[in-house]
Formats: sequence, structure tokens, C-alpha cells
Amino acid sequence: MERRDFEQHPEDLEQVADWLRAQRPEVNALELDRIKQRACAQAMRGERTGAGVARGRRPLATVLTALVLTASLGGAFAIAGKAPPSSPTSVTTSAAKKQYQPGKGCGSPSKHGQPPPPQPNPCP
Repeated sequence: MERRDFEQHPEDLEQVADWLRAQRPEVNALELDRIKQRACAQAMRGERTGAGVARGRRPLATVLTALVLTASLGGAFAIAGKAPPSSPTSVTTSAAKKQYQPGKGCGSPSKHGQPPPPQPNPCP
């Protein structure tokens, strides 16, 4: 067997390389032709090894993902106590306007917006 430039090995590995070359399987022309014919036939049929299992799981995973996202979004709106933004029952006012409206907290609604009167300073 002839040596090629890319097959240069250190001297201590030369014995292992020779043994591996001797153990290399030999394929005759008939076996090579059979392999080629089988590969061409599979390519014409569009066959892929192992792709059939993944092909069946992909739509299932998509549906389950959409279901989980929809359920979690519905749960988030249920916890918040509001309808989704596209719903006709959704509230158009913001939470800040609803919480900090006049008449809430201290003071009367008539005095809302006016500063409190100054307090006398107890210290001389």
C-alpha cells in the first residue's frame, strides 16, 4: 500500500497505523454497486431514517405549546381580574386613574387639588 503525505505518523504510532490499515474492511465492486442502488432508491422515495418519529411529534408539540400559552394567558387575566384587551368588556381607564381619583384617601372631593393650609411651627 502506498503512503500519502497526509498519512505521516510519528514512529511510535506507525505500528498501530499499520495494524489499523490491515483491519480496514475491503469492499468489492459488487457491494459498492449494491450500496449505490439502495441509496438512489431511498432518495427517489424520499425516505429518511428516523425522521418518521419526529414528523409525528412536531404537530403534537405545537398544539400542546399553544394550549399551554393560551391557558397561562387566561390564568394571568383571571388573576388580574380583567378581561383581555381585545374584549369589549375591558376597562379603558388605567389603574392609576382608577386608584387615585378625587375623593379617595384624606380630604373631601371639593378640596382635591388645593394645597393643605400651612401648619403653625411649634418650635420657637
